Amino acid sequence: MGKSENGGQDPHEKSLEAYNDVFADIVNAFLFEGTATVPEDELEDVKTSSTYWGNDRPRTQDRDVAKRWKKGKTCVAYFGCENQTKPDPDMPLRGIGYDGAAYRGQLFYVKGKNGRRKLNRNPRYPVVTLVLYFGYKARWKGARRLKEVLTNVPEGLERFVNDYEVHVIEVAWLTDEELGRLKSDFGIVADFFTQKRKKGDYVPSNKEIIHVSETLELLSSITGDERFKETCFEKGKEVPKTMCEVLNRVEKRGEKRGERRGRIEGSNSKLVENLEALMRNMHWTIQEACKALGITEQEYQTAKKQTQ
Repeated sequence: MGKSENGGQDPHEKSLEAYNDVFADIVNAFLFEGTATVPEDELEDVKTSSTYWGNDRPRTQDRDVAKRWKKGKTCVAYFGCENQTKPDPDMPLRGIGYDGAAYRGQLFYVKGKNGRRKLNRNPRYPVVTLVLYFGYKARWKGARRLKEVLTNVPEGLERFVNDYEVHVIEVAWLTDEELGRLKSDFGIVADFFTQKRKKGDYVPSNKEIIHVSETLELLSSITGDERFKETCFEKGKEVPKTMCEVLNRVEKRGEKRGERRGRIEGSNSKLVENLEALMRNMHWTIQEACKALGITEQEYQTAKKQTQ
């Protein structure tokens, strides 16, 4: 068996985007400037894993989400989405691997009239990958082009080396106009990160969430703050429908249990895990992460010692 290069990635980062209405919204907003060009009912799920040879052994590479755009039996395009919580200096190498596998897949063999295999001769279609970057403390500083990664190109060879561009969407730096193009639950997620980047805080709206569990799971996964998803599973209560309801419940739960606002429940080990996830995923300092969770730095240090 090959080894996956993305084997440790949280599946919750992919579940919201896997819905056709959300995926179509992302594609239309960022590739077609908000025009409803790709209907959700014309999207088809495709296999996200492919194999390559590395270090003398077969390995697998896994896209986050991928779909074909089909009109009837004709494939118009192939779209892929990759989620990043921090910049990847080698993203062009990963991207060209994903796209190359999708292009290579268009050459699959089919059976001819005589029973022999022959190359598929259906019309070829373009492959486009979007990288959704959720960091909001710093902009994307990773490479965007293949030639930025290649540090040792011999003199005279550069003009023969093909370049490749990565299409990075810096979610927290979307303009108001770009945010307005998003109509699905992804717009709620994008609004959260743009507000956090601009104001350091988040004021929720009353816009109804369609895919509640997946939206809150995505926010929990990226921020490391489990309060979002915990509101979905409160015994005896209906699932919240807006971010306004979500934050109200979070605050009430904190008041009932005598906790400070923003503190995540759980054992010391869980507290340490959540705080360190915030520092890692959101590029926060210890002080910023402690403030977000409503604890002091001393409480964090004490909890960490008790887990060692």
